[in-house]
Amino acid sequence: MFNAVSREACRSVLERSDKFRALLPFFDMLHSTNNLCWCRKPDGTFATFEQAEGFAQGCPLSPFLASLVLNTLLAELNSNLQQRAKARLKDRSYPGDDNQGSLSQTKSHIDDTNVIVPFRDLTWLRNSFAELGEPSGIFLDFSTTNILTSLTSASVPHTTLNLPSHQP
Repeated sequence: MFNAVSREACRSVLERSDKFRALLPFFDMLHSTNNLCWCRKPDGTFATFEQAEGFAQGCPLSPFLASLVLNTLLAELNSNLQQRAKARLKDRSYPGDDNQGSLSQTKSHIDDTNVIVPFRDLTWLRNSFAELGEPSGIFLDFSTTNILTSLTSASVPHTTLNLPSHQP
């Protein structure tokens, strides 16, 4: 994830944070120009290409900087999911199995995120994640995303959710 996250979005998070504002001069020094990435071609020679966005792999700060942006996205999604659960409780449309409107839970470690979300919020979450993540360079990679829709052996197919099918 961190090789696609918007540098502008990260800089904005650093600017707003009392804790991390001191990193701005260092951030600007590291990211004032495009990263130069090296790769080995099939013939054994080396070539370079520019990485205009995101953070370089191998830099120890890259996962941290990317996770600051991801945290901003997840905080907004969590707030909206809690509001959705409260609305279900308030209008008594669905108390959920927790009698709290089916609260969602998200946990993240750097760029590995786990979300427990009621089925009724799954399509909303996918759409909201895409909408909120796109300006920040955060996208769901459906080739590495697993969606468990049931605790039994029967699962709702990805086509029902309008998601790409999983390619193992």
